[in-house]
Formats: sequence, structure tokens, C-alpha cells
Amino acid sequence: MLFNRIVQFRTYNKLEPATIAKALNVELDEYLKYEDGSITPNISVITDLAKIYKVTINEFYGHTPRLTLHSDDILNDSELSDNGEFDELKFAELSIDEKELILAYRTSENKEQIYKIIIDKK
Repeated sequence: MLFNRIVQFRTYNKLEPATIAKALNVELDEYLKYEDGSITPNISVITDLAKIYKVTINEFYGHTPRLTLHSDDILNDSELSDNGEFDELKFAELSIDEKELILAYRTSENKEQIYKIIIDKK
């Protein structure tokens, strides 16, 4: 069922319901109703959830042969380690604040401005 997938993706990625509600721009109470199945989210919400978890809508619904509950591909960024090698940054290992920033960036209408702020801080 859809509500099971919503819960699976969130818990697998170690996110709080409030974090996802904020990223979807819905009240926490409404989001929790998606998780308990009392409200079925519309297609735009499903699309946003798929974007947050970086999967296709089919993968979100579970209509693909591979399991898509993985955090390795949620963030395609790498971080240079002290020894000069690239270590993959795991979304599930980030703090709540870091996850909220990433989700805010993904749902932002003005990514270029956010990116410029980050680059200017370096």
C-alpha cells in the first residue's frame, strides 16, 4: 500500500515526519495522515516525495524489480577525505539539520541563489 511506502522511505532514510512535511510544504498533521493511510496524497505530493528520495514514481510505488530504499544514491555528492581520496557522502548519516538543508535546496525554486551563497562561503 502507498502509505507503507511513504513510511518505508522516510524511516529508511532516518528522517522525521516533520522534516518531510516541511519539505512538502504541508502541515505535520496532514503528512501524518499520508503515513497512516487516512489521506491519499495527490500526484503532485507523490512526485515531490519521489524527488526528495531521488527515485522515479514507479520506484516509489514499488513497481520495479529492484528495491529502491537505499540512501547511497539519494545524494550524488562526494567529499574529499584527508588522504585525498573521495568518500561518498551518505544521506542517512547526515544530521537532521543537514538533511533539512538538502531537502530545502531540492524543493527550492531558486537553487542558483542558494548555490551562490554556498560557493561564496568557501
